[in-house]
Amino acid sequence: MFRKLRLRFIAIASLAILIVLFSVVGVLNSARHIQTVNEINKILTLISDNGGTFPSVSIATSELGDTVSVDTLFQYRFFSAVVDKDGNITSLNLSSISDLTDKQVENYLIKINKSGDTRGDFRYNNHTYSYLVTDESDDSTLIVVLDSTNQVEENITLVHLSLWMSGVSFAFFFLMVSIFSGRVIEPFIRNYERQRRFYHECWA
Repeated sequence: MFRKLRLRFIAIASLAILIVLFSVVGVLNSARHIQTVNEINKILTLISDNGGTFPSVSIATSELGDTVSVDTLFQYRFFSAVVDKDGNITSLNLSSISDLTDKQVENYLIKINKSGDTRGDFRYNNHTYSYLVTDESDDSTLIVVLDSTNQVEENITLVHLSLWMSGVSFAFFFLMVSIFSGRVIEPFIRNYERQRRFYHECWA
């Protein structure tokens, strides 16, 4: 009986620990994912509102926060284009991107324009790109594409790290529960034995 009760206690305690760990990991990574998506959308909107280019540092600071500086702005890699109602690219800004060729940029712009989506992501050569499509007053379309690889990779790193730490923590707690489970249930076993002896003595 002692062995059975101990195993049951270990199983219940381990399950409770596992639920708590995965709940914390889930909330942490969900919050980080939402924060990253908001950050990417804020940058895309900032560029789009400025006609496809980055605004001045003062405007960027007011929108993105006081941590933004000239050096910070240069870390964002993006390109933008204006597409007319017939799907022709009338203006192209590639001054802040170097990982894609002009032909690749044009192909992606055509695909984005034909998709009809206003927001989305795509991957190329281990890079993640996020885009925003807005309609202009002259029936043309402004497409802004941001290299969001760093933000996405930070999220993936956080997921891997949190899962690894959760695994290590679970193994540690499981070991501790296994070691001390005997001491925890020992008072209950003694109380059970006393009650059983008392029962037998009363009916003897």
